[in-house]
Amino acid sequence: MRFKAIGPGGPIHTPRNATFLDTPVMRERIARNPVKRPGRPEEIAAGIRFLWSPAASYVNEAFLVIDGGLTLTGG
Repeated sequence: MRFKAIGPGGPIHTPRNATFLDTPVMRERIARNPVKRPGRPEEIAAGIRFLWSPAASYVNEAFLVIDGGLTLTGG
């Protein structure tokens, strides 16, 4: 059995949520993120492409967190 999953977060900047990311609450959350910026959709896509690629053919039961390190800080 093969299991691979992505855990996106951080937050991710998109045109739809750009105004929301500029609120005081989200600015504070972004400031706590170790990379000090929101993620980009293409950064999530890169993780998905890796897990779908032949490079991950021996990867099994993986949960790839793509959040800029926010979960490390208790975000």
